[in-house]
Amino acid sequence: MNNTTILEESPNGFPIVHRAPSVNFERGTGGDEAIRYYLQEMVKFNRLDSPIEYALINYCIGKIFFADKKVDGLIRTAGDRSRRIENALFHFHQSLEVFTQKDYPAQYVVICIFMAQLFRERTGIMAEGRSYLVKSGQSNPEESCQYGIDQIMLALPIFTVLHAKGGEEARKGAHAAAQSLVPLTKKTQQGEESTGMMEVEHALCCLEAGWLYMIQSEFMMNVKDDSIREHAVIHLEKAIDLCHMAAKTATKKE
Repeated sequence: MNNTTILEESPNGFPIVHRAPSVNFERGTGGDEAIRYYLQEMVKFNRLDSPIEYALINYCIGKIFFADKKVDGLIRTAGDRSRRIENALFHFHQSLEVFTQKDYPAQYVVICIFMAQLFRERTGIMAEGRSYLVKSGQSNPEESCQYGIDQIMLALPIFTVLHAKGGEEARKGAHAAAQSLVPLTKKTQQGEESTGMMEVEHALCCLEAGWLYMIQSEFMMNVKDDSIREHAVIHLEKAIDLCHMAAKTATKKE
């Protein structure tokens, strides 16, 4: 199997995701039923005998918890959403035991993006004092934000790092980097589908890194050090450059 493939179904012919109950995240229905289904499938596909299926199931459960922000059409309470976030992080961590940076770089990147977004959302809930983790003294917003930064920084080395700054030099560096990005494919029930180069995923990684650094800088307003904010700006500028490249790529395909 091509390790630059993003798995959305078992590569071994098991229709796990294909048979899963549908979920309507806008209405907030079907999530619990789908999770129960995947947990039952995990009994059949354990970590030892079926590592890829085990990781895929955890990945799918993580995605459900990630997107599960409503119940019966109403936005979940902060406490309820906090538990969903922790469950999502747990299952994504489990999937990364198999989908490692070395063996499944594309899948690893996608999961890291999900996790960074979760840590960012988690940090916001904590900062408002609405998380049970803060109330119980188990964690705090600063720590949560740092976890998010650590997670996304694990994904960024997979891409070509852009060192050039400013003007034409930056554009040339960005273009050169785009040419060396890893080809990305997605494996579904219907087969393998090419999704082009990884400009979008790279841009999302840079965006999340920049966003998290900006949040971290707010926690350190009394510190006379602009390095964190500078990190944020550098990553956000990279995200913008990569979005422009992704748009050009999409235009050429049309």
